[in-house]
Amino acid sequence: MNREELDKEIVTLKQRKLELSLARERTIKENRLSLFRPNPKQRWFFEKALTKRRGGFCGNRFGKSTVGVVEDASWLLGERPFFDKGDPLRRAGIPNHGVKGLLICEEWGKAKEIFTEDQGTDRIGKLIEYLPSASIVHKARHQTGALETITVENKLDGRIRQSVLYIETVQSFMKNRKVAESSDWDFVHIDEPVPEDLWKAVSRGLIDRGGFAWWLLTPLSEPWMYMRMVERAAQAPELWWFFEATMDDNPLLSEEDKALYLEELTEEERECRRLGKPLAFGRLVYGQYDEARHLWQSDEPPHGWVNWSTPPVDWMTCYALDPHPQTPCAILFAAVSPSGEIVLYDEVFQKSITQEIAGHVKSRRERVTRFEYELADPWLWQRNMETGRMWVDTLWGAGLFLSQGSKEKQSGIIEVNDLLKSPRPFKVFPHLANFRREIKTWFYDRENKPVDKDDHMMENFRRLVQYDGLRYHKPPLLTGKKPATEPIDYFATLDYKIPGDDGHYTC
Repeated sequence: MNREELDKEIVTLKQRKLELSLARERTIKENRLSLFRPNPKQRWFFEKALTKRRGGFCGNRFGKSTVGVVEDASWLLGERPFFDKGDPLRRAGIPNHGVKGLLICEEWGKAKEIFTEDQGTDRIGKLIEYLPSASIVHKARHQTGALETITVENKLDGRIRQSVLYIETVQSFMKNRKVAESSDWDFVHIDEPVPEDLWKAVSRGLIDRGGFAWWLLTPLSEPWMYMRMVERAAQAPELWWFFEATMDDNPLLSEEDKALYLEELTEEERECRRLGKPLAFGRLVYGQYDEARHLWQSDEPPHGWVNWSTPPVDWMTCYALDPHPQTPCAILFAAVSPSGEIVLYDEVFQKSITQEIAGHVKSRRERVTRFEYELADPWLWQRNMETGRMWVDTLWGAGLFLSQGSKEKQSGIIEVNDLLKSPRPFKVFPHLANFRREIKTWFYDRENKPVDKDDHMMENFRRLVQYDGLRYHKPPLLTGKKPATEPIDYFATLDYKIPGDDGHYTC
């Protein structure tokens, strides 16, 4: 073989190599979904495919968007081809018919960048990456240029199956809340934290089709999502399930690169972005509250209690009221033993008119020896400039003996955290669902102010503690004077000894 023939052979071999390389890339592209290999926590997500509400609260770079898109693509195609034929997970939960799905992203720029970019070859979106190009038969674009619908058609079990995925954003919802209404869905995939109103709107669309939903997100905002998932998973594990994943669960990330990124963040943000811990929970107002310590763990009320709402006759009781014309009326009831133990034992949280508010209190008054004091939000004492009347006059007339609670929030927050951190016995009964939800999700905003939302029980709790540290008062007939006039040593109310052998606490 002469030099010229050798050169031609080399060129031919290079061309063949290039063709094989391109063919391999095309094969990989058309079979990317089949080649997906989930890591252990991602596999766990697929193993729970029959659970109608799944959640994943994940640190950055775990792969939560990837696992969400893989599930989207599998539903659109009718099966998860990365599981073997015959494996129940291959089609678990996926309808035989074509489906209609919704993917919710933060804003259109990110939707295009992460999910739907289809113009280039270097950085295509994850949906375009995992859906075989031959199966995409139609695309519709939003005015931003991002795809807003993708129609998929494929042959499954000998018949043509057609599905449609719609993309929507929180950004659009905030501008026009109607964008989330009047649609029905087989599945909804939420990729970033969303307002509760948006979830309520789209979840209505799951009813008619018996649809499924998966939330896969880094919880930088909207702490209600984490709490909702945790609470519902405990109440109905057959319907709700979630997992938590960290940046460290992704074996492809180097320690050096992770450290370079994390060192730029605040401690609170670092916890969220690395570990998937809700950011707001790093700034809880009552961060000293710990259910492992403060929640009554038994299925029975404490010794001496007649039932969950009737404390022993020698205990002192009190309550605080936070009424509103639009939002539910909140009432929190507390009991204090002669030895200083505190129990939050009952609550009311429902819309109520004046007589109903009085009825809530009176029905509980019948079950206790006495309410030592009855506190209310100071706005009840606002006077009508014409008549001089206050709304509290009406409540007094209805039989409530209300005193004005404190409106000084900052010092009250400190006092409550002092109490929660102290050795003084303090318990919350498990049926106080609204109190427990609020205390675990009431947080400081970015201006370091307590968020003025979902805090009605927290206001009641603060006012009860501020009144006199929730210290015990003997009945007035035994003291000869009103207990509220006694001098108060606040820090003495926190100084309690460890319980003795008989299980009782002494001060």
